[in-house]
Amino acid sequence: MVTEKSGQWPEKLEWGWIENRHIIRAFVNMGILYWKKNKTLEAYSLFQKLLETNPNDNAGVRYFMLAILEKMPEKEFNKRFDKGGYWDNEIDDWFNEKVKNHKKEFNNWLKLYGE
Repeated sequence: MVTEKSGQWPEKLEWGWIENRHIIRAFVNMGILYWKKNKTLEAYSLFQKLLETNPNDNAGVRYFMLAILEKMPEKEFNKRFDKGGYWDNEIDDWFNEKVKNHKKEFNNWLKLYGE
C-alpha cells in the first residue's frame, strides 16, 4: 500500500505529515523485529529506506543503522541507550563518534546535517 506495484518507495514519507506517522512507526517496528531476529540485512535495508524518505529522521533510524553497521545486537543497543523510554545525549555522542567510520553509508544524511 505504501510502495508502487514495482516495489518503488515514495520519494518522501515525512514525519511532518501526521497521516504518515503510523506508517513510519509500523516500518520502524518491523525493522526492529528483523534486527531482534538477527535479520540485519532486512532491518538495515528498511531503516535505510526510511532515512532516505524522511531525512529529518524523527524516528531515529540512523542510530539503528549505525548500530547494525557496528555489529551491535538490538538487545545491547537498548541496554546501553534506553533510559526508560527515551534516549539522552549519550546516543548522539556515540553516533557522532562512530558515524565517521561509515561516511559512505551516511553520505546523504551527513551532507544535510553532519559535517
